[in-house]
Amino acid sequence: MDMSTRKQKLQLECVLLCIGFCFAPEIIFGHEPTPSDKKPKVRKYDEGPLSSEDFQGQRPENVSTDEAKHDAFIRTQVQYEFRYGYETNGKTTTMKLQSIDTFAVVDQSNSWNLRKDDAELLDHEQGHFDLTHATALRIKLELQNGIKTKQPLESKGDSEKAAAKELDRKIMNIVDRISKDEIKVQLEYDRLTEHGRLAEPQAELRKQQKETIADLSDQLKRLKSE
Repeated sequence: MDMSTRKQKLQLECVLLCIGFCFAPEIIFGHEPTPSDKKPKVRKYDEGPLSSEDFQGQRPENVSTDEAKHDAFIRTQVQYEFRYGYETNGKTTTMKLQSIDTFAVVDQSNSWNLRKDDAELLDHEQGHFDLTHATALRIKLELQNGIKTKQPLESKGDSEKAAAKELDRKIMNIVDRISKDEIKVQLEYDRLTEHGRLAEPQAELRKQQKETIADLSDQLKRLKSE
C-alpha cells in the first residue's frame, strides 16, 4: 500500500462584526481580501489566546453606514490536514482515511480592532475563537473515532485522483454538518450576551466554552490512549 498526504483548507468564514463589546446581527461572508491580502497571515489557536497583534487588518473604507459603527472585525477558520492510504487493484483504487489533524486559526491580516486595549472586547472575541476551536476538535473527534474503530472513511475510484476527490467529498460532508452547528452557536453567543454587553451571561458562556473545550480535548486524549 502506498502512502501519501493530502492537505486541504476549509474556510469556515465565522466573520463577526463588533461594536462596543460585540455587534454581529448575522454571520457575514463579506469583505473580500484586497489584492495585497491574497495570502492572508494566519496563526493557529494553540499558539495562545488572542492579543492586539491578531488584529492587523485595516477597516475597509467602503463599508456601509451600518458597518462603519463597528469597532472590530474577526475572521476565523478551521483548517485540516489528513493522511490516507490507497491501494490499486486492477482498474479500481481504494482510499482510506488514516489520520486527520484539524485546527482553528485567526486570519490576522483580515481582522481589525479599533479598540485593541479593551480587555472585555478582546475576551468576547476570544469566545468566538474558542467556538471555532471547539468545532475543529469535534471534526477531529468524529473522524478519528472512525479510524480507531477500524471504520475509517473510504472511497473508490478509477484512479487515485478520482478516489481522492470522493474522499474529500465525504470529509467535507462531515465538516459542513458540524460547521453549520457552529454558526448557530456563534449567533446564539452574541444574542444571549447582547454581543458581550451583558457581563453575567458573557461570563457564564465563556465558562461553558472553556469546559466544552476541556471535555472535547479529554475525549481525544482517551481515544488516542485506547
